[in-house]
Amino acid sequence: MQQSSASDSLWAHVCLTCAAALERRLCPRPRWLGHKGSFWASTSRQTYSNLREPRRPAAIRALWPAVRPGGKLAVTTWGPRFLEPATTAFWNAVREVRPDLYKGFNPWDRISDPASLRALLREGGIERAEVVAEAGTHLIPSAGAWWSAVLGSGYRGTVDQLDAAALKHVYEANMSYIQASGISSVEANVIYAIAQKQVSNIARR
Repeated sequence: MQQSSASDSLWAHVCLTCAAALERRLCPRPRWLGHKGSFWASTSRQTYSNLREPRRPAAIRALWPAVRPGGKLAVTTWGPRFLEPATTAFWNAVREVRPDLYKGFNPWDRISDPASLRALLREGGIERAEVVAEAGTHLIPSAGAWWSAVLGSGYRGTVDQLDAAALKHVYEANMSYIQASGISSVEANVIYAIAQKQVSNIARR
């Protein structure tokens, strides 16, 4: 994975999430679920990272039937050490003002390695899939760029629960950390899986 600027690649998934939300509005979920075996390809980018148990395997079980024989399902999720080392500074600041929220929402940690993602796919009914870990980094050219990254990630749910005083503390602590540490990038590791639905002998005829 190549490095990227704060304005493009890592947070492009936010745009894709918005596009997916628009698609759901135009084509509600029950409609595409009704077309079993209709799609050659289906992709999920970071969606399962933000789902809690038991919704993850349920989502796989709902999506897999829509893929036609010979078609593929592609899933990506965050890998280990999400946005470290700055992530540790973020959670430490949260713990200082709202210990009840400390690491209260980071469900992607449970599927941040190939074995965990493969187990999720099996639980969702997919026995065979290619699962690959890929290391990457994301450039943080400024303290402000890091805070934009926080607000564009799953950490936004934690930030939105802070009152004005707590938010000020967390924001300032993060700004100070980036400026004092001198870091210019964070880890952006990913795990991706591709599963192809087998073609039955009947379908080949």
